[in-house]
Amino acid sequence: MRKNLLMLAVILLTALMANAETSQTVTATLNHDGNATTFMGGNGMRDALNAAVDGDAIILSPGTFNAADIKKAVTLRGAGATMLSLPGDSIQPTDATYITGEMSINIESTEGKLAIEGIQFNNRVSFVKAPAVDVFKTRISEVTRIDKNVASINFTHCLLYINESHMNEHTTMVNTVAYLSYLNPWVNALNCMLIGNRYDTFSAYSSYSGGGQLTNCIITFENDHSISMKLSSNCTAYNCVACCKASYNDWNLIKDFFEYSYNGTNQVVNGVSMFNAEDAVPVYPFYLTEDAAAQYLGNDGTQVGIHGGSLPIDPIPDNLLVTKCNIAPKTTATGKLQIEIQVSTAK
Repeated sequence: MRKNLLMLAVILLTALMANAETSQTVTATLNHDGNATTFMGGNGMRDALNAAVDGDAIILSPGTFNAADIKKAVTLRGAGATMLSLPGDSIQPTDATYITGEMSINIESTEGKLAIEGIQFNNRVSFVKAPAVDVFKTRISEVTRIDKNVASINFTHCLLYINESHMNEHTTMVNTVAYLSYLNPWVNALNCMLIGNRYDTFSAYSSYSGGGQLTNCIITFENDHSISMKLSSNCTAYNCVACCKASYNDWNLIKDFFEYSYNGTNQVVNGVSMFNAEDAVPVYPFYLTEDAAAQYLGNDGTQVGIHGGSLPIDPIPDNLLVTKCNIAPKTTATGKLQIEIQVSTAK
C-alpha cells in the first residue's frame, strides 16, 4: 500500500509537466519541503542540483546522467550500481544509475550532510570540501582525493578504486572493497577487502603520520614492493588476514607488515585457496570457502572480509527508487500527457 501511494503521488506530480521530447528518458526528481519537481534528460541531475538547497533529496532513475559538481549538502539517490566486475569495465545493466564525466564535491556549508546511494560514477570524483559525507552502495571508478577540508567521510558497501589518493584522518570504510594504489596510514577500515599495489604509506617508514586501524579485513598484495615495509607503529591491525596473489612473494615480508601491531589475531595465508573462486585471482563478490569462513574470524566471531560483521555487503539500495519512466511523445487531442512512472523501495 505504501509503495502504491508513493507511486501515485509521483505520477500526479510529474503529470503536471506540459510536454516531453522522448517516450523513455532518464529523470531526476527533486524533493523540497514535500514538493517534487522532475527534471528530464541527461542533464537532469545538474538541473536538479542547481534548483536544490541544503537538505533536499534528488532521486535518479536508471540510466546515464552527465556529471555535475556537487556544491550543496543534499541526498543523491540512484537505482543501484553494477558491482560484479573490476572498476573500468564496461558492463552497464539497464537497471543501474550511472554518472559520466569527472566531478567534484565542494560544499561550502559546514552543516548538514551529503548522502550518496546506489550510483555508479564512471569517471574521477574528487572530495574537496564538505561537512559529513556518507556514501552507500556506490561504485566509484576513481577517487582522486579526499581533502583535509572534508570533515568526515564514510564508505559503506562500496566498490572503490583509489588512485594515489591522500585520504584524510576522518576516512572510514565499512564492508567495502577498495582497490588501492596507496593506503594512507590514517584510514579506518572494518570488514573490508583491501587489494593493494603499495601499502608502504601505511608503513613504519612512511612520511605520513596517522593512527589508522584495520579490523577484520582481508588484505591482498599484488607484488613484492607493496609489502617491503612494516606496518606503522602508530597504526594497528586486528583480526586481519593477509594473502598474496603471486606465489613468488616472500611470506616473511607479509608477516613483517603486521610486526608492530601483531597480537596473535592477524594471520597470513599462503595463496588464494581461501576464496571460493574459479580463477586464481579472486574477484568480487569475494566469497570465502566454507572452511575459510569458519576459520578466519573477526573480533565479533563472524568471518573476516565484506561478508562478515554486522553489515554484510549488499549492493541493492534500500530506499525509494524511480525504476521506470515512460512518457508519451505528444499530448492527446484534449491536451493531456500520458505518463507512466514505476516506483519501488527495492527491498
